[in-house]
Amino acid sequence: MYHIFFVLLRAGLWGKAPEDLTAFPLNRERWNKLFEIAKKQTVTGIVYHGITMLPEGLMPPQELMIRWVAEVERIEQNNHKTNLALQKLLRLFREECLRPIVLKGQSVAAMYETPSLRECGDIDLFFDNQEDAKDALAILKEKGITYEQHADQSISYIWEGIVVEHHTVLVDLHRPKSRKYANRFIKKFRHMRIPLQDHTKMTVLAPMPYLITLNTHILKHTLGMGIGLRQLCDLARAYYYLNGKVEHHTMRDTFKTLGLTKWNMLLHAFIVKHIGLPWQYQPYVSLHDIDTAPLFSIIRESGNFGQHAKGSASRSPLKTALSFWKRKRFARKYAFREYIWIMLRLTKGRLK
Repeated sequence: MYHIFFVLLRAGLWGKAPEDLTAFPLNRERWNKLFEIAKKQTVTGIVYHGITMLPEGLMPPQELMIRWVAEVERIEQNNHKTNLALQKLLRLFREECLRPIVLKGQSVAAMYETPSLRECGDIDLFFDNQEDAKDALAILKEKGITYEQHADQSISYIWEGIVVEHHTVLVDLHRPKSRKYANRFIKKFRHMRIPLQDHTKMTVLAPMPYLITLNTHILKHTLGMGIGLRQLCDLARAYYYLNGKVEHHTMRDTFKTLGLTKWNMLLHAFIVKHIGLPWQYQPYVSLHDIDTAPLFSIIRESGNFGQHAKGSASRSPLKTALSFWKRKRFARKYAFREYIWIMLRLTKGRLK
């Protein structure tokens, strides 16, 4: 079943005709299963794009297609609403000479062939220094916007109906030595600006730091509550969009210094083999012998950020700790030093 799913996912993600139609036509039951998988992994819009490139006789039943189109329209409307909210928020801060960095979310959506088909979530921002971060809070207070502060000192609030988070750290690394090195490394690069919509541009991290933040974000969730395919599609699209702007040898050396080479070999093998990123767009050469089953098992079980894993309705500190404990064998093989520090922070209640 997942073979067919990945055929349609790759077609939609890269805007190319499905490469293997041997399993088609599909019966009603299999089409319904594909729809449920796409929703679980929050890639409904991307898979729909792949479906539109099927020959007419291989399309889903009409009643399912109506449901799929309705879901895609919801995704497109949410993207439009989120983009408008982000535009207004960036304008508000820029009027006060603040230029927040847009992390993940709508910034990585801009790297898709059809940004409106990527399912969006929160707006994530980062300010370069504490003074700017404090000034941003003062602006929010002046506008009468209440916010909530979290254990990691990040804040969240509702803006134009959208959840916004101001993050205090750029990289999801908890081993002090790794985090210090990554932050020092990122500061060497100048930020870049990419289009949002309607001639608006947003400030994002430079290419190499951008990829590092996506990578470590995926790792944190993989080691904990779980990860879905949308985030791996994000990484693949980022590599494609930023091709030629990233020094592959520096990327390999950086992840080696961070102690994450095994994790990266697994992650990049997955986005090449299953997501369809051409191997030359990412930094590793020898990937064909790497078994991606351990990562695929977590993705298949957990879905988007672990929301579909068994018992995911509970997000208590104990539940979070148990989720990380469940991944101990995976962590021991792919990112053990990082995992140890995550567990230490969990015991002190400092991990969001």
